[in-house]
Amino acid sequence: MTDPKASVVFAQDAQGRHVAIKLVAEGSDEHRINEMVRQQPMELVKENGIVPVLEILHTKGYCFVVMPRWGPAITHPEPTTLGEIIPILRSMLKGLVFLHSRGIVHRDISFENTLVNHFSKAHSEWDNPQRKKLRKDGLLCYGLFDYNASVFMPEGSRIGGFRLPYAMSEWGRYGCLPHDTDQGEYDYDPFAYDVGMMGRVFCSEFQVRGSS
Repeated sequence: MTDPKASVVFAQDAQGRHVAIKLVAEGSDEHRINEMVRQQPMELVKENGIVPVLEILHTKGYCFVVMPRWGPAITHPEPTTLGEIIPILRSMLKGLVFLHSRGIVHRDISFENTLVNHFSKAHSEWDNPQRKKLRKDGLLCYGLFDYNASVFMPEGSRIGGFRLPYAMSEWGRYGCLPHDTDQGEYDYDPFAYDVGMMGRVFCSEFQVRGSS
């Protein structure tokens, strides 16, 4: 099965595991980030809010990144208690800390770029009774992924001193972008911008809806 929105296919490996396979340009920052994730223990990665990488297969000029197949629409069915929301927030925050501590700017923080360790086609993820039960029982985990816009900070640079051209701040999903470069700045701090982007995502989903 193919995801029509990206260069991703779904399959089962020799061990019978459901996997997602993404085509990535070899030598790109996206490739390097996935390679770093692959080298980490799987449980460590999951505990830190990142979708694991099982294997990377190489071909001329490209590579296939093999990940466990997780599901989208992480806030559906909608959480019914604060206790069901906190794990989502905690996982995404831990994922961002994991990336930033390794000099990686995500640049496209959103719920669409966060997955949950449950998928189904028998029911829509938007109203899946099994996922609702797993969420209530505290058995779901969440992870950031998708590094096609991400940047590895150059060696020798430091967080707080590394800047990117202002035009690169315009990448991302509508409604998730902070307005920190709307005043004519010619560059920006991408690590701080990531944090602001995640804050906007949380606010628009939980604070705004919760007050309506």
